Amino acid sequence: MHEYGTTREQLAEVAVAAREWAKLNPKAFVRDDLSVEYVLRSRMVSSPLSVLDCCLVTDGGGAALITSAERAGASASPRSTCLEQGRRTGTATSHGCPT
Repeated sequence: MHEYGTTREQLAEVAVAAREWAKLNPKAFVRDDLSVEYVLRSRMVSSPLSVLDCCLVTDGGGAALITSAERAGASASPRSTCLEQGRRTGTATSHGCPT
């Protein structure tokens, strides 16, 4: 925000736009109307983000650091070898987006 002059109002517009897309999805967690003013009045979580700027549903997450065996061997931290991996998202279908 400091570097590019982004405002709280502009961040709120992102939340409002995401809600507009959610309103098109019958399986969305929340499909109520949302306004920039309402986002700006919502409780601050950690500046500059308010509760309505944050993701509604988070089932979990994870991360993995992938590097070469040679580079990992130079680390004092324990390492493991990945034999396989997989991932899955919460929905099996893709919903079309209007133009």
